[in-house]
Amino acid sequence: MVFEHSTLARKLAREQGFEGARWPKMVGIDGRQSPSPVAPGLIWQQPHPIMLLELLYRANHEEEVIKQYKELVFETADFMADFAEWDEEQEVYVLGPPLIPAQECHRMEDSINPPYEVEYWKYGLEISIKWSERLGIHPKEKWLHVAENIKAPRVKDDVYLAHERCDNTFTEKIMIILRWWPPLVFYQDH
Repeated sequence: MVFEHSTLARKLAREQGFEGARWPKMVGIDGRQSPSPVAPGLIWQQPHPIMLLELLYRANHEEEVIKQYKELVFETADFMADFAEWDEEQEVYVLGPPLIPAQECHRMEDSINPPYEVEYWKYGLEISIKWSERLGIHPKEKWLHVAENIKAPRVKDDVYLAHERCDNTFTEKIMIILRWWPPLVFYQDH
């Protein structure tokens, strides 16, 4: 089943002009994307296969896991490296736009370098590099370059912003998120 879905993930990446395999956020049992105006802009799920397969490997350190799933990990990393764009002026890789951060309340065309996505991207590429090394092969140069040069998340007042252009993360934007939650109730036990 996973390999059937990887065919669809490779097809999705190709259709969008990228290398590798792009994993959609929401899929049906057949692996096809579910209709959504938000899901096509989400990338936070992309490193999931890498992270989950790394956990599978760590459970027993069996080389067979790496041999069996290396193409899945490598194709996922290929998309991640290709999706990151080189910013000539800053000499760093950036994520987006277009993308929608994991909070799902930011405009796709405004969002750039959300911290969760940036850190997970770096982690996913670093694990892919480790898998190459475990197999005794040199990691792809693009993976190395992106992992080493992805822009650090923006910090303001000692906290990460929802994304680089969201100065109002903890003023206006937080109110949008809080409207989704039920009223906050504080309990005391005495």
